[in-house]
Amino acid sequence: MVKQNYLSEENLASGVKNYLAGDYRAAIVDLGKAIEINANIAETYFYLGSAYLQLGHYNAAKFNLNKAIEINPNYSDAYCNRGVLKENSGETNEAIADYDKAIEINPNHAKAYHNRGTTKFELGDFEAALADFDNAVKTDPDFADAYSNRAITKTKLGDYKGTLDDYDKVIQIKQDDAEAYYGRGFAKIKLGDFEAAIADLDRAIEIKPSYADAYLYRGIARYALGDYKEAVDDYDKCLKIHPSDITARSYRSDAQAKLDEEEAAAEKPKLKITIRPYSERTLSDNYRVQF
Repeated sequence: MVKQNYLSEENLASGVKNYLAGDYRAAIVDLGKAIEINANIAETYFYLGSAYLQLGHYNAAKFNLNKAIEINPNYSDAYCNRGVLKENSGETNEAIADYDKAIEINPNHAKAYHNRGTTKFELGDFEAALADFDNAVKTDPDFADAYSNRAITKTKLGDYKGTLDDYDKVIQIKQDDAEAYYGRGFAKIKLGDFEAAIADLDRAIEIKPSYADAYLYRGIARYALGDYKEAVDDYDKCLKIHPSDITARSYRSDAQAKLDEEEAAAEKPKLKITIRPYSERTLSDNYRVQF
């Protein structure tokens, strides 16, 4: 009996190691062996169910996560991962109920707050999602995905300065996060800081050269600064990646028209201009670009 328990624990340890390394198939083999020896360990079923979940085998994942909860009704991680399973299966309300249960058992479960927040975001309940992301980062101050999703939520709510703060935090944790630089660049465009936006979008493209949306919004920023040729180049790069992007095609047309106007104006002979006295001048409306 002692030897059997040892072998079960050995297979469980090997299964967990393979799971954490991302080798889910090897984990399944090890964890299956562990269950053959001892079928009463909740942790074994939890990792086995989670491995099946990662591979998209939802029926097997559901069976094993249910078994983990049956053995240990206070297994907060099992409720959390079963919530992911239910969310992926389109059972939104049931997913939220599992996240609720995970948080009830463990009020400091950052992933459960985060996952519930993403579910509420998808339902369009942005204020509730924001509250969950707040709790996620409060519980785990280094939770980069929670900061990132909170930034996206703040963007939806029009809080662009708050968006910048969250993306600053993401970049502090993950220096090569292309999405964070893109998101921060987008927020800077909304705030009218076009040059700073271009710097962020440059970095996003440096990290991810196929980032079509980064080219699109860098083109928008360049257009706003009057750099029509560079804007056209960016829209072309976006269209090369996504030829069917109607927005990029429309913006490219506008930028090309501006560029053509500039070139035509440059070819006209220079006229002598008489400057009227200041008192005779009238003010014109400022030209504003809307996105």
